[in-house]
Amino acid sequence: MQGKHILVVEDEAPIRDMVRFALERKGLTVTEAADVQDARLSIAGRRPDLILLDWMLPGVSGIEFAREIRADANLRDLPIIMLTARAEEEDRVRGLTTAASLLMVAGVGVIVAVEAWIVALSVTLLTLFTLHVLGGVGPRKK
Repeated sequence: MQGKHILVVEDEAPIRDMVRFALERKGLTVTEAADVQDARLSIAGRRPDLILLDWMLPGVSGIEFAREIRADANLRDLPIIMLTARAEEEDRVRGLTTAASLLMVAGVGVIVAVEAWIVALSVTLLTLFTLHVLGGVGPRKK
């Protein structure tokens, strides 16, 4: 996990601090944003490897911001873990079908979600590398 850059977009400072502390203990670099405007500026300065995004933010909601990211050709592949206190199944489905890569309900470990994302990323990269070496993808050698 070392070296990964996580953008935490959360309007409640105590939650943001707790998440930052936990992620930094795992060796991750963390940038914080209290709202979507701060998040946009942060992304413009340095693209994160992952966004932890609160659903309910002041002004522009996390769902709206995630849709904005998915509509941007340069950012649409950016993984987003949506953090929410919403526990209704309808809300979970809405969050996942609109833009989030993963939806985490309050009380579920954020670190576990980030570790799962890193494992999935590693498996995907290993699979792509293996296919490339075997000649299944990428430019063919003559």
